[in-house]
Amino acid sequence: MKRTSKSGFSMLELVVSASILSFVLGMPLMIFRSAERMRSSVTTRGDLQAKTRHTIDRIAGRLAGSSAGMIPQSLLGAGQWSSIVDLQVAIGWNGATVDWGTPERLALLVSPEDPDDGVDNDTDGMVDERIVVWITDVGLGTQRTTLVRRDVSELMAGEIAGNGIDDNGNGLVDEAGLAFEFVDDQVVIRLSLQGLDSSNAIIEHTEERRIAFRN
Repeated sequence: MKRTSKSGFSMLELVVSASILSFVLGMPLMIFRSAERMRSSVTTRGDLQAKTRHTIDRIAGRLAGSSAGMIPQSLLGAGQWSSIVDLQVAIGWNGATVDWGTPERLALLVSPEDPDDGVDNDTDGMVDERIVVWITDVGLGTQRTTLVRRDVSELMAGEIAGNGIDDNGNGLVDEAGLAFEFVDDQVVIRLSLQGLDSSNAIIEHTEERRIAFRN
């Protein structure tokens, strides 16, 4: 009597088939997620670039109306940096000398919502971020502070704190996320902003601007 062979799949064959099917069906989802992360990263970088340039435009606009002689920090010279600039802007000419406005200050400060303690106090995914402020009428009864930009990096992108090395190769050492460098009758403004993409990865963008003073 002839035996008939038993048809069907073994357990191993079923497991392998299910694994292949899951991989094939999951590929479009993986590709979509990868594309979404890339899109989010590009969007975040573009947004940071626009914000960084806009912020530097505002800062440069104030500094361009001043003079190295009206900025104490200009004595630091090349290779040194400051995250604060005290200045006065020319407001007129009286025929013999320049009329200067009241004292102003551009400064990088610790964010009130995120104290400098290594903790994400404001739970925004970034730690110890800074803010840029513009202070007018410094030392006067009419002194006023205006917020210029949030989410400034604690350190310039690529810099490692406290190691005494120019990690990012820009000629400065351990510089903050906003750094002013004075070279002869010019100032170099460097600014790093940070943000999060859709996967909560921190992205940074840095811009640099060199402007000449009126003398």
